[in-house]
Amino acid sequence: MAVCCKQKYATGVYTSGVVFEPRFYEGLADMLKEDELPIFNWVWFGLYRSEGGLNGYTYGMDVFGKEEMEVLNTDAEPEELRDFLASLASYVLACDVTLQDGETIGFSADDKHTITRSPGVSLPEEQMTLKIGYEPIKGDPEDDSCDHSDNDDTQDEEEFSNPEVYTEEEMEAVEGHIEQYFGKFENVFHELVSPDIHVDICVVPPSEERDYCTLVTMGMGAHRMNVPEELAEYKLERAELAIALPADWKLDQESMKDEKWYWPIRLLKSLARLPIASDTWLGFGHTMDNEEDFAKDTKLCAAILTGPQDTEDGSEVCILPSGEEVNFYQVIPLYRDELEYKLAHDADALLGKMNGISFVVEPDRQDAITRGTLSNDNFDGEMDDASYHLESIEEMLGTKLQGKYGHLGFKYKKSDKTLTRHSKNFTYMIAFSSFGGNTKDSISIEVCYIINTRPYDPYGYAKPDINTQPLFYSLRDNEIYLDIGNEEKINNTFEIVCQWMDKILIPKMNELCATE
Repeated sequence: MAVCCKQKYATGVYTSGVVFEPRFYEGLADMLKEDELPIFNWVWFGLYRSEGGLNGYTYGMDVFGKEEMEVLNTDAEPEELRDFLASLASYVLACDVTLQDGETIGFSADDKHTITRSPGVSLPEEQMTLKIGYEPIKGDPEDDSCDHSDNDDTQDEEEFSNPEVYTEEEMEAVEGHIEQYFGKFENVFHELVSPDIHVDICVVPPSEERDYCTLVTMGMGAHRMNVPEELAEYKLERAELAIALPADWKLDQESMKDEKWYWPIRLLKSLARLPIASDTWLGFGHTMDNEEDFAKDTKLCAAILTGPQDTEDGSEVCILPSGEEVNFYQVIPLYRDELEYKLAHDADALLGKMNGISFVVEPDRQDAITRGTLSNDNFDGEMDDASYHLESIEEMLGTKLQGKYGHLGFKYKKSDKTLTRHSKNFTYMIAFSSFGGNTKDSISIEVCYIINTRPYDPYGYAKPDINTQPLFYSLRDNEIYLDIGNEEKINNTFEIVCQWMDKILIPKMNELCATE
């Protein structure tokens, strides 16, 4: 259309119910050269006054399959309201977001706007529109991103133009994964403007199964982190984060202005952007030092990443349509001495110390190192299930097995919890998983020795068939039970796994290899 405007006799462009002067339309179209959406060519932003104040609405969003938006009865200046609506429209179109009734948008301590879906006011009543809550904000809405509440640095406008985002298909996969394993979310904290990645936060409310609230990031995994080459096979480049809060944690708009309630959200956002800011990566056992207390009412000042807590198997990895994996991690806030203990030892040592401390955030919880609290109460909590650090134990066992059998071509695959080797016609595996009945001191695991014909289906190997599966031997089915937990038990289990590997899998492997 901008090209048509250059024609000698072009007199105007009619779109979104408005006639544009050709030079004006052409000038706005040039925004594409700067990787910005020509939003004012696509959408009309109407303003009018009523007894209640200044009102604004969009006209043209429906062309893109999005609902029109209205802002009603404000005391804003016309330019402020227009720019605010334009920012919202640009975000919705650029990120292909569908705003829902009851959600919020803005996502900073000073800028959170409620979303309500109801019959149109500025537009025909039979047309449902999204009513966006509005309070005057300081400065330009374009500058009011979530990150501005986290630091005092200003960023140039161009930095906000091209955030990394999931494709529509990837977003559907991630959203489905969150709902399947963490719970259906009724509210989303949207970012209005994003500097690098677009990080929304899904709010999963308490339920009968979970007496706590879960916040899960959605968008961090659009960025591929800088993972060391030696770990490339584990597909750790993408990640999302979760944090659990007490059921009575205040997440309303007014409470979010207070760091007492806002800091877990700030923590998620800081962690989500840390790999970009530092050109690094985050994974299981990694820690982050905030260098100061998260809020005045707590001495928690750091965090560690673990596997998802209180979720079903499969929650740790979301498979995207492309086959890429998004790893999900639980964020556990830490005290200073807990962080120092982890740095002096390792993540497993700290998690062992933290038996009995819930993954649900409590600002004055027991200190894992001293077993004291801010109020000097004695430790009286119930010990958590050993599954709290099950993932690290499985990884430790898998790594030990890879060290022993790596010379035969076996590699540990964290996502499938298997030690795997591929030959010309077969896949040889040791697969292990927990089967419940865990305590603070022990985890019972199932170990299977499997040979599959290629190609290998990681979710179909449980159907023994001599034609497709020359070997399927379960230790548990043969009344061999393995108990792991502390280092001594892990070493004992390792020896038993190796014993049966040498007795069952390797002889069969050698037999089949001779036929290839």
